[in-house]
Amino acid sequence: MWSHASQITPLGDDEVKQIERQWDQQRALIIAGDRGSGRSALVDELVSLRAGDVAVRRVHSYPDEHTPYATLLALRIVEEGETETSPETIARKLAARMPATTLIIEHAEHVDSATLRVLTALVRVRQDIRLLATIDRSSAALQLSEATVRIARVVLRPFDRSALADVVERACGARPTPLTASALLAWSGGSYRSLIWLLEVAGLHRGVHREHTAVRVDVPPIRDLRVMPDWSIDPALLGERAAQMLALAGDLSLTQLKRLGALEHCAALETSGLIVASDDGTLRLRSPAIGLEVASRLGLAARHTLLTSMLDVLDPVEVEPRQAALLADWCGTSEVSVPVTLRAAAARRYVDLGRHDDGLELHMQGFDEGDPERSRALADIALAAVSTDCSEVAIEVARSISLEDADASAAAWLAVTLGIVAEGPDGRCADAVRDFLAESEPSSCAALVVAAWRRVLDPDPQHPKLDGGALSVATAHRLRMAEAIRAWCDGRPVAARAILASSAASPDFAVDRVVGVFLEFTTHMLAPDLDRALDALVESRDPRSADGMTAILSGALSIYNGGLASAWLDISRVLGDDVDRGRRFSALAHGIASIASSQLGADARAGAEYERILDGEHTSILAGASQHVRGIAATQLNPSRHEEGVDAYRAAAESAKRLQFPLLGAMATYRLADELGEGRRSAMFRALAEMQTTSEPPDGLPGLIADMAAAIESRNVRRMITVFQNLQRAGLVQDSKVLALRLIRDAAKDIPETTRRAAARLSKLDFRRRDDRSGTLTTREREVAALVASGFTDRQIGERLSCSPRTASVHVARILKKLGLPNRRALTVEIAARHGADAS
Repeated sequence: MWSHASQITPLGDDEVKQIERQWDQQRALIIAGDRGSGRSALVDELVSLRAGDVAVRRVHSYPDEHTPYATLLALRIVEEGETETSPETIARKLAARMPATTLIIEHAEHVDSATLRVLTALVRVRQDIRLLATIDRSSAALQLSEATVRIARVVLRPFDRSALADVVERACGARPTPLTASALLAWSGGSYRSLIWLLEVAGLHRGVHREHTAVRVDVPPIRDLRVMPDWSIDPALLGERAAQMLALAGDLSLTQLKRLGALEHCAALETSGLIVASDDGTLRLRSPAIGLEVASRLGLAARHTLLTSMLDVLDPVEVEPRQAALLADWCGTSEVSVPVTLRAAAARRYVDLGRHDDGLELHMQGFDEGDPERSRALADIALAAVSTDCSEVAIEVARSISLEDADASAAAWLAVTLGIVAEGPDGRCADAVRDFLAESEPSSCAALVVAAWRRVLDPDPQHPKLDGGALSVATAHRLRMAEAIRAWCDGRPVAARAILASSAASPDFAVDRVVGVFLEFTTHMLAPDLDRALDALVESRDPRSADGMTAILSGALSIYNGGLASAWLDISRVLGDDVDRGRRFSALAHGIASIASSQLGADARAGAEYERILDGEHTSILAGASQHVRGIAATQLNPSRHEEGVDAYRAAAESAKRLQFPLLGAMATYRLADELGEGRRSAMFRALAEMQTTSEPPDGLPGLIADMAAAIESRNVRRMITVFQNLQRAGLVQDSKVLALRLIRDAAKDIPETTRRAAARLSKLDFRRRDDRSGTLTTREREVAALVASGFTDRQIGERLSCSPRTASVHVARILKKLGLPNRRALTVEIAARHGADAS
């Protein structure tokens, strides 16, 4: 319906006609919607549809208009002296002299009550006078509803990830992954036209990737932009010098714009709504997508000239990291070298976005020795180096920061200490940390932070605990984060969240933000509260970047949520050649990719990703976690991998014990018990059960697992029932639910039959031995099971049995539930034959 740039969810013609009929019947209409919902565009459309020679009077009401009849006067339909009579008298006079008119009031929540009485009386007596009012959807009181006539209402859907996902699905034929939805939400800025333009740009650069029912849309990096759509988001902006400057810098303060000679031009554009003011007082274009188009459509010479003039005028001290990074990006496409005065700020922003290679490249070019941002940039570069397996660079950078800059030094050495997560206690980072502590003043901020974190990541009793005097806010925060990480490692995510919440605001360094995001996400995920985990991830990280940690956490969450296609698409962003470059998280990434591919039925891809999982020494926390993921991937591929999976779970459990990482130990033992069929023997579960007897027992999901172990170990059927019901309420995906149910059933095999029957009645769970239940599948289910075991997809099954893919999917779900199998890959030919399904 509309091409208006502020409208995100265009209404169809039928919907507009229905709204027009409501307006025609009631003659007064309230349109409620948030900014960017398209309420103004809907008003314009309705006015254009009204037939005949009709005058239009439009006014915008403001919060400070409390004078009686203020809005009525602003509409210029009465004179000052006429407002001294009653509302009914004014309405009769207006009805007698006014032509057919459409009265439009924007932000009607601020209209004075006297004006409301006049207008509602007027539309009641004159059928050719209509009232249209817009109001904020979130407004608690709709004043117009107090009128004496019935008023039609339309509430426009707010612009959020769900609304955007609907638009993407219509355009691409699949729902966007959570990261894609968040990225497009940020890029489009609430503009339907911008969103469609971004989708076309991504398509032109082969950035639209589909997997089953999910789609990932990658807006190409600035340096890779090659072609543009043959239409523009807003052609009026393309030739505006002020818009071009904002496009290259992202946003500019009033002082900066005045110095650049563009402030007057911005004033006109702001009045027309093409430029908006940010919360921090800077001006920017309506959406990042518009900035991308305006800057990219500039010719090379024009962009080179404009950038050069801007960099000559802008004061480096006033340039924020976000501006510096965007300017550096455009410099890279315009044969302009990044000024040394901006490199430190740009590098900090790059690291914040997860663009570690770009940050390291600017570091290699050199920072200005006199730049006040230099020490902070070097601290962030240390994190980038650790994340990209460049420990030597991280250590060198940390050593180069003066100890007099206490915060920056502590942040850099904290980044080096985090290298122990990947390298273990015998790696280069651990050696550097040991040397640093030996040479440093024990009471210094950096020494206190590093000592605390080393005790968490490398729990050797020989590592002393350092005590300091008065702590800075930043040091206190980092010590609290170490305490929260320890609680998380111990399997107490709820306690870890409480510790994190009690800390002061995070210091302004990338390492603090990364650890904070990790804790926010994982503690919510293990609480478990999967919706809040996703919100924590997409709100805390810039979704427009291909940050490896963000992709891995999102992929893991999608696996838990059952969003296998989303998991594969998000993870595939960071796979590439990372395994050949020794990236820290490559093993986890390939493991998650293998798990998702296996459950999606992509056998060849699942096997290829599995082969790329690094199988190194299990001396680090990251290696232990990778072994756990390797175990899940192996046990899902095919029976020939079963022993590899068992070995991987065992290695993860042993690594967890050595590293004092109870959370990993609990998860690995939980899986190992099922693979070995240990449900009937308490030895496998005793260690898990004993976790509940410690002074600080696990909580959240680890606590549920320990509860289940205690119930199995004690053969307490009632407790087993309670635990399983709690696991069901925890929001786990089918795989985890089936695994828990299978372990409980196995444990109940030694319980007398009468007790099992009573428990089944109480809990509605079937404790009977599944493998002994011949004939549990119906004839049609046996046919479906045979096809599943032979590798058929739901669509192929539907074609073979003359039913819809949806019906086939329902049959598969029932079969898996009856047989107690976690996924279709577990339904082998042997199991199918055991239940009467011939897959030969």
